[in-house]
Amino acid sequence: FKADLTYLYPPADKDGGDDTDSGHSEDVGGGSLDGASPHPSGPRVIELPLALCPDGKLSLGVLAARSDITIVGFGVNLSKNYGGTETSYAQLAQVQRFSLKGVLTQDFSVAEQLISRTRGLTVQLTGVDTLINPPTFFDAFADYLIVFIDDEIFSVRDVEVAGPGLYNLFCIRSRMNTPRQDHTAGADVYVAYSADIVPLQHPSFQPGNTALLKIAPNTNSATTDLATLDPIEVDIVGRIYGERPPINLKVNGKKSGCSFATGAGIQVDWGLTVSGRDLFQPGLFVATTILDFLAGDGSVLGSAQAAPGVATMTINHADLVSFLGGVEASFNLRARTKVNGPEFAVYSDPISVAVTKI
Repeated sequence: FKADLTYLYPPADKDGGDDTDSGHSEDVGGGSLDGASPHPSGPRVIELPLALCPDGKLSLGVLAARSDITIVGFGVNLSKNYGGTETSYAQLAQVQRFSLKGVLTQDFSVAEQLISRTRGLTVQLTGVDTLINPPTFFDAFADYLIVFIDDEIFSVRDVEVAGPGLYNLFCIRSRMNTPRQDHTAGADVYVAYSADIVPLQHPSFQPGNTALLKIAPNTNSATTDLATLDPIEVDIVGRIYGERPPINLKVNGKKSGCSFATGAGIQVDWGLTVSGRDLFQPGLFVATTILDFLAGDGSVLGSAQAAPGVATMTINHADLVSFLGGVEASFNLRARTKVNGPEFAVYSDPISVAVTKI
């Protein structure tokens, strides 16, 4: 049965909008949430890194800042019509923890230090919550307070106040197996305590699927009408299953200035970065190395795959010419780590070397 709690709420706003097709179960009393933006200050829905995924299962997370001081939480609602026109939603979670949102005011290069000491991320917070408490240096290595910019996660080690809502955040970058990236001024920034990020799991959260979510803020007396919200579309790629790229890629013993002679083959060696991780049912995921042979314009001429756990490949002249499309010529060699799942594959970022025919 369903309890009638309407006596706890003010009467619904008769002009609050039609929610007959929303499938939302929280409309028993209380009208639309007046004075709040449709989404709580531009939420971002992400695939969480493995370190934040309970039981090693793929999880999504919502980074949402409050747009109004009266907002006390938000509902995460998942479309029930997978693969078709979304007509109804079911609540996946009710969350009372928020992130801080801001913008990056200065470019931050991929070349900046791994542990920033002299230059931090300059962030202007834009929500109603603008207080950041400095963590300890130990907290930084425990990923206590983390920053999300583009696809990179930072862990805050020190905080410097530069103005009202303006901070210099000195961080350890590339945390939780995320890539170092260039970040440009104006990029969205989310700051959150890792313990405040609620991991969301659902059977439909599988690589290759698309999830449709609506994030509905609520006060103590009202919840946003789902019919007024646009869905957030998340294409799930399975980031937690991805591995780091190979390292120390060498051709004929060299990492640069690589070459091969006319009529000769090549010897390719690399280092493996694959390590045991606490995934759910890890035996279902097999990591191998893919070698791609690229023309000067970047097009793939041929590919070879090493056996799992193998970090070397001897390619004779005939096979090399075959990989190069039947022409003996200079090429670029690209190496990637491929993780094969039950019904999907995830590739790492590549590393490459140029190989010249002499």
